[in-house]
Amino acid sequence: MLIATAAEMREIDRITIEDTGITGVVLMENAGRSAAQAVRELHQEIGGGLVGVLCGKGNNGGDGFVVARYLNSWDIDAACILISSRDEVVGDARVQLDAADTLGITVLEIGSDAEGAQSVMDNAVIYVDALFGTGLNSDLREPARSLVETVNQSGLPVVALDLPTGISADTGRVLGTAIRADITITFGLAKRGLMVHPGCEYSGVINVVDIGIPQNVIGHVQPSAWTLSELDGSLLGPRLPNTHKGHYGHVLAVGGHPGKAGAVLLAAMGALRSGAGLVTVATDARCQASLEGRFLELMVEPGWSAQHGKIESADLLTLRADKQVVVLGPGLPTGTAGAEIVGRILSGDGPPVVVDAGALTVLAENPPLYSSSEMPLILTPHPGEAARFLNCSSDDIQSDRFAALEKLVDLTKSVVVLKGARTLVGAPGAETFVNLRGNPGMATAGTGDVLAGVIGAFVARGLSLLDAAVLGTFAHGAAGDRAAGKHGMEGLIASDLLNELPSVIATPQSGQVSD
Repeated sequence: MLIATAAEMREIDRITIEDTGITGVVLMENAGRSAAQAVRELHQEIGGGLVGVLCGKGNNGGDGFVVARYLNSWDIDAACILISSRDEVVGDARVQLDAADTLGITVLEIGSDAEGAQSVMDNAVIYVDALFGTGLNSDLREPARSLVETVNQSGLPVVALDLPTGISADTGRVLGTAIRADITITFGLAKRGLMVHPGCEYSGVINVVDIGIPQNVIGHVQPSAWTLSELDGSLLGPRLPNTHKGHYGHVLAVGGHPGKAGAVLLAAMGALRSGAGLVTVATDARCQASLEGRFLELMVEPGWSAQHGKIESADLLTLRADKQVVVLGPGLPTGTAGAEIVGRILSGDGPPVVVDAGALTVLAENPPLYSSSEMPLILTPHPGEAARFLNCSSDDIQSDRFAALEKLVDLTKSVVVLKGARTLVGAPGAETFVNLRGNPGMATAGTGDVLAGVIGAFVARGLSLLDAAVLGTFAHGAAGDRAAGKHGMEGLIASDLLNELPSVIATPQSGQVSD
């Protein structure tokens, strides 16, 4: 599903109005009518009563006036509370306010008729949030702030128009406080802020409605982000009857040291369970014996040894030579030892590298290792690792994940998978992808190692780096959802995902957000 920024939606609206002859009033009418239909269905479910429509002075408020007008035409009692004076309502919203006034729709100014507004708040059975839309870019102020808090405390169902008031359309951040909606009716295209945390937590069920924007206008503007709501298994192609393991690529998983050998094992098994033809593990010589035989399908080689605090590297370049991809970092030591191993793997001309865990720390501390490497990279940082690259805090990353992803891609010139709830995937010159799959049970040790292996397998099988990252992220999240469905989220472990990967990859998955 295509998703847009506030600026992209403004441009889409502008071109529609200026170049096609479809007026802003028509778009507002279509938006309000579609939202009113959703409110009517909810109203029927709860058995009737007053609908309180909370309106701002801008276009979002104009949508609200349309909702109230249609509800009243269907014999549903609806009254508007306006948080500004009538004189402040201008443009298309003023056209809709005047229409409501002409038809006798109740519109109460909260400043001049506080008693009447309070009566609507006290007697409503549903609230429609039409206070602020995509134009909000600062913290809510009074009287909107108190009104939002009253709505949230009421426990009544709320239908938000375009996006919940107080949620940033671009980042999903809460701007001071925000409406907690049960349903969000978003117009034309979904907004980025609805797709990421915390915005998605405030949005309830999201319905994207067509308001008459021509598809060629959307294509002209080219919004630059998509959600991942299903797996395109056709990218991997069918397994032919005369196929053999060499057709599915050879993955080299490099990592592990005493106390963290399991990490590279999870990555290696993630690759095998995602269809790689062969997987070799290169690890600390002290871990070789413990890893050999854990899974009979894996090959294990000593990649290096530690003698008196120094790393003596085996011929990692020879191990790398015949592989289609390297998964580098799960369980890898950091500091000087890690830098030696990472530097060796990234030297010269070689296959693509999926960089995770310890190797990410090494790269963040040694930028020349990635800036001078000739090998294509896929970086898979969590927010803390991303913060090391950008010299900021994890909170800074989380406050605007889209911007953080863009900075990481620009800095590293690589495909980047910014992990976390609603993982983002980006690449130089490419669109951004938001993964809707996954669950809180996956916040446990080792799931990121599995993801690195899954992505590595898809690279080995011939996908482009971006396609491998996108498909791998989705498959990983869907496997986590299947595992949680069987075992519950409490106590979910990374190994549970391994068992679900083959069936996920074999069967296209449906997403959670309405298209």
